[in-house]
Amino acid sequence: MKNNRWNLFFASSFLLNLIVIEVSFPSLSLRGELYAEVATNFLYHARYSSLLQNLIQTDTGYLPLLPRLISLVTHWVFPDFWFPFIVNQITMMTISLANASLNLERFKGVLNHRYLVWVFSILYCFHFDYDQF
Repeated sequence: MKNNRWNLFFASSFLLNLIVIEVSFPSLSLRGELYAEVATNFLYHARYSSLLQNLIQTDTGYLPLLPRLISLVTHWVFPDFWFPFIVNQITMMTISLANASLNLERFKGVLNHRYLVWVFSILYCFHFDYDQF
C-alpha cells in the first residue's frame, strides 16, 4: 500500500506537469516546430549520416547522445512531417518525468512530507521557460 501511494503521487505529478506544459506552451504541443540545432543538426544527421557517426559525433565539444538517439528513432519510425511534433512531445514528457521523479520513494529522506513534495514537483514545472526547449 505504501508504494502504491508513492506511485500515485508520481503518476499524478507526471500527468499534471505534462498538462501544464502542453497548455502553457502550445507552440511545443499543438504546433510542432523545429528549433535551432534540432533541424540543422539532429534531423539532418539522422537523415544523412550513419548510425555510428550519429553516436560518436560531438557538437561544440559535447556528445549529445540522447537528442541524437531520439532524432534517429523518430526519423526511422515516423515520417518527417511528424518529426517536430514527436520530438517536442518526447521533450515535454522527459521534463515531466524529471519533475515527477521528486515523488519517488528514493527521495523520501530528502523531503519527508509527501504532499509538500507533490506540490513542489507541480510548482516546479511553472519555473522554466520551456520556449528554449
